[in-house]
Amino acid sequence: MPTDRSKPKKAPAVRPQTAAHSVEWQAAALLLIIVFLTYVNCFGLGIALDGHLVVGDARGHGVTWQNLKLIFGRNYFWPYPNDGLYRPLTTLSFLFNYSVLGNGENAAGYHVFNVVLHLCNVLLVYLLVRRWFESRWAPFFAAALWAVHPVCSDTVANMAGRADLLAVLAILGGLLLYERAAGGGSWLTYAGLFAVALCAVFAKETGAMLLPLMLLSDLVRVAKPDGGRRRILAYGVVFAALIGYAGIRTAVLASLPTPVIPYLDNPLIDAGFWQARWTAIKVAGMDLALLVWPASLSSDRSFHQIPLASAGDAAAWLSLLVIVGVVSVAAFRRRTDPVLFWCAGLFGLALLPASNLLIRIGATMAERFLYLPSIGFAAAATVLLYRFAPPRTVPVVLGAIVFLCSIRTFARNSDWKDDLTLTRHDSESAPGSFRTHEMYGEFAQIADPHNLDLAIRELEASTAILSSVPPDRNYSQPYASLGMYYGLKGETASAAEAAVWYGKSLAALEQADRISRAVEARFDAVQAAAGKPPGPRQALPRTYMLLGATYFHLGRTADAIAAWRFARSINPDLTESYDRVISAYAADGHPDLAVREVLARQFALGSSVAAMDQIATLYAKVPGGDCAVDRRSGIPMLNGACPRLQSDVCAALADMRRVFQEARRAAALSGTAAQYGCR
Repeated sequence: MPTDRSKPKKAPAVRPQTAAHSVEWQAAALLLIIVFLTYVNCFGLGIALDGHLVVGDARGHGVTWQNLKLIFGRNYFWPYPNDGLYRPLTTLSFLFNYSVLGNGENAAGYHVFNVVLHLCNVLLVYLLVRRWFESRWAPFFAAALWAVHPVCSDTVANMAGRADLLAVLAILGGLLLYERAAGGGSWLTYAGLFAVALCAVFAKETGAMLLPLMLLSDLVRVAKPDGGRRRILAYGVVFAALIGYAGIRTAVLASLPTPVIPYLDNPLIDAGFWQARWTAIKVAGMDLALLVWPASLSSDRSFHQIPLASAGDAAAWLSLLVIVGVVSVAAFRRRTDPVLFWCAGLFGLALLPASNLLIRIGATMAERFLYLPSIGFAAAATVLLYRFAPPRTVPVVLGAIVFLCSIRTFARNSDWKDDLTLTRHDSESAPGSFRTHEMYGEFAQIADPHNLDLAIRELEASTAILSSVPPDRNYSQPYASLGMYYGLKGETASAAEAAVWYGKSLAALEQADRISRAVEARFDAVQAAAGKPPGPRQALPRTYMLLGATYFHLGRTADAIAAWRFARSINPDLTESYDRVISAYAADGHPDLAVREVLARQFALGSSVAAMDQIATLYAKVPGGDCAVDRRSGIPMLNGACPRLQSDVCAALADMRRVFQEARRAAALSGTAAQYGCR
C-alpha cells in the first residue's frame, strides 16, 4: 500500500509544466523591468518634430461624430493633403490620448502610451520566438535584445512613432492568432484574425506584411501538420481585410491631390531604375551595419547624407555580397536550419516595403523602418550565440550586450527631449543631411533669437548642400530663413555692413522665390497628368512677406508691393499682407491705391470700426472722397451713393475675385457686387 501511494508522485508531468510557466512569468517580469529602466526617461520628454502635428491635429480635440468622420474620411496628415497616407487607427489613438485620457498638449501621456505599446510588442516577440529555442531562457534574451536595441528608440521615444508601434502590435498578434487558427481555432479566432489584420493596415500601410509573414511561418515548417483548409481560410480572412482596407483607402484618397514625393527626402525617386536599386542595396547593408553597431543614430538622412550608388561603389558591392550570402545560406539550409531561415525571412520581408526596391517611398533610410525587421536580427543573434558560444558564457555575453544596448538607447531617448536637442545631435550624426542643419538653425534661433550667427551658420550649411539641386526639385524654406536672418543682421549693422547683409538677404530670398514657383509648377503638372485639378497652392506666403520687406528696405517699393500681393494670392486670409501694401502705398504718396487695399481687406476679412476710420482718413486725401464715409448715424458706414467710393469698391471686389481665384479657393467676400452696382 505505501508503494502504491507513492506512484502518483512520479507519474504526472506537472513539475515540468509548472517549471515552464514559472520561467515564462519570470521572463515576462524581467522584460517589464528592462523596458521600464531603458525607457523611463521617455516619460519626461517633450514634443519634437512630427509630434507637433500629432498634438495639433484638430480631429483629436474632442470625441465627436464629426471628428470620427474626419479621421476615417481624410488622409493621415490632414489638413495637409499631399502625404498620400491613410492611418485612421493611429489618429484614433492620438484622440484617445488627447481627449479621453485628457493628456491634451502634455507630452508625458503620449510617451507613456508609446512605452506601454512597446512593452506589449516585446512580450509578443517572446511568445513568438520561444518555439524556436530549446533553452527556456533563449526567447527571453531574444526579446530583451530587441526591446533595448537602439534603433527602436526613434520609434518609441518619438511621439509620432505610434504608427509603427500599433502596426507591429497587430502583426505580431496576428501571427500568434494564425498559429492558433491553423491548430483548430474557433470562428472567434478567425474573427479576431480579421480584426487584427484590419487594425494592422489601419495603423500603417506596412501592416499588410502580416500576410507574407504568415506564409513565411508555413515555409519554415519541414513537416507541416494537418489543417490545410484552416490555413487557407486564415489566408482568406486576412486577404479580405487587406482588400477592404485598399478599397476604403482608395476611396478616401481619390479626391485628394496626387502626392509628389519631395526629391530631397528621397533622391531615389529621380534616379534611374538600376541606380535606384543599387543604392537601395547599399542602404540595406547600411541598415545591417547599424543593427550591428548602432553608434551613429539620426532621425533624418535626407539629401545628401546618402549619395546615390554607382558601379564603383564599394559599400554597395559589400552590401550585395552580404545580402546574397545570407539569403543563399538561409535558403539552402531551410529544412535543416528553419530558425535562421525564419529570422532572415522576417528581416527581409519586413524591410522590403521601406527598402525602395519595389516602390520608392518618402525616405531613403530611417531607423523607424527597422522596428519590425530588427526582431529577426535580435532572434538570429541569439540563435548564433547559443549555437557557437560556450554554453556557460552565453547568458553572460547576451546579458552584457543587452546592458550596453540599454545604455545606448537610454542616451538616445534623451535626444528626443525637444526639437532643439534632437536636431543639435542629428546635425552632427548626419552632417550631410540638408534638413538636419536647416532644422537645427531654425530651432536654435527660436530658442535664442539673439544668436543669429549659429542660425546663419547652420542654414548656410544647409543651402550649400542644396546648391546643386535644380529649382523644381529644391526646397525654398532654408533660403527664405537664411534671407530673413541676413536681414536681421543688417538691421543692427553699420551702414556699410548693412548693405552687404541686405544684398545677401535679397539673393537668398530671390532664390527662394525661384524655387517656390518651380516646385509649384511641378506639382501642378503632376496633377494635370493625373487628370486632377491643380490642388492647393504649394508656395508659402512667408517667403514673399520676407521678400517684400527686403525690397521695401532697399527702396524698391513696387517690387515690395508685388511680393506682398503675391503672398495674398497664396493665402487671402493673411492680414499682414494687406497691411503692408496699405502702408507702402500710403508712404509712397498713393492714398487712392491704399484705400482700395483697405476695401479689399474689408471684403476678404470683414469690416471693423478701425477699418472704417482708416478708410475715412485715406479718403480725406483723395479727390472726390469726402462723401465715401457716412457718419450721420454716429457709426461710420460706407456711402454707396458716393461715385468715387463706387468706383473703388468695384475695383477692390474685382481684385479680390482674382485673388481668391489665384488662391484656388471659392470666393467668400464680405459684401456683394450688386450692392454697389458692380458687374
